[in-house]
Amino acid sequence: MLRSPLLAVAAAAMLALAACSGKPSAVSPVGEADASSSPAAIAATRGDFGPPQGEPIHAVLTSPPHVPPPVNRNHPAKVIVELEVVEKEMPISEGVSYTFWTF
Repeated sequence: MLRSPLLAVAAAAMLALAACSGKPSAVSPVGEADASSSPAAIAATRGDFGPPQGEPIHAVLTSPPHVPPPVNRNHPAKVIVELEVVEKEMPISEGVSYTFWTF
């Protein structure tokens, strides 16, 4: 009766130790072989889209159910969003109030 749970715990411990060994695995992650070919490929595999291109864009903010116009670009851009912060003091419990910062 005690042997089965003990065997499961031992197997889980061995797997955990093997995963934490610090040695690189024999299987390389997807795209790693291609990434060594050029710096542009390395940047693309890491999620780096590069610096913003073109003039800064002012965001069009709307309220539901309206939506802003579609994004017609395929490059990174600096988007300026202007938010108005409003301080509100509201009760959070009987006799207790809290100052909220809302947008």
